[in-house]
Amino acid sequence: TVSRHAIDMYSKRFLHRWVESEGAKKEGDGLATFLVKQAELAWTDGTDVSKNRHKDDGVIRELEGIRYVFSVSPNFKDYKELITVMGT
Repeated sequence: TVSRHAIDMYSKRFLHRWVESEGAKKEGDGLATFLVKQAELAWTDGTDVSKNRHKDDGVIRELEGIRYVFSVSPNFKDYKELITVMGT
């Protein structure tokens, strides 16, 4: 899942990426769907830049100048939530 905070932060910092990629297309993805796809790509292809200082720290994956911060369930490893995004 993607938090509302993550959508807000993406739209404030990286909206131009969506506009350039999808926003101009007549049948392109909406912002939320685009962000989900980018987060999935970051999870699979991004570089893990997590600090892992505390057991509750999120997993941070970096891809194309964006850091995607995920919360991963300790009970269900396949469940992850995109908490926020930030620039590098």
